[in-house]
Amino acid sequence: MSNSPSTNPQVDTNNSITTNQVTPE
Repeated sequence: MSNSPSTNPQVDTNNSITTNQVTPE
């Protein structure tokens, strides 16, 4: 779960880009 931000849109809390892409630009 925590490993796949793509599956967890909640990760958007840290990086909004993570919601769509796992690329931490």
